[in-house]
Amino acid sequence: MYTFNQSFNVSPEVLAIWKTWVRDTYIPHVMQSGFFENYKVLKLITTIEDFDNTYAIQFVTSKVSQMEELAQLFELDFEFMIATKFGEKVLFFRSLLQDIDL
Repeated sequence: MYTFNQSFNVSPEVLAIWKTWVRDTYIPHVMQSGFFENYKVLKLITTIEDFDNTYAIQFVTSKVSQMEELAQLFELDFEFMIATKFGEKVLFFRSLLQDIDL
């Protein structure tokens, strides 16, 4: 399994709007892409200096062969959605994680 992880640092003044937007618009949009089987939303409870509102959204898939297509879609569509809606008030980065056995 593979996890497409997105971490967000959200300014307090847009936190309520961001949460509603993520729940009602962003997650449904990502899930409609057909790349992912499920997702979860997490809040970072470890304090990072100057970032009290840090969240991770993890989308899970078994389709690693489509990650290149997803990366292109994300860069063109998902990043634009976030940047247009929130500008500098929501900072984010993404990473691709793979489940492994040790």
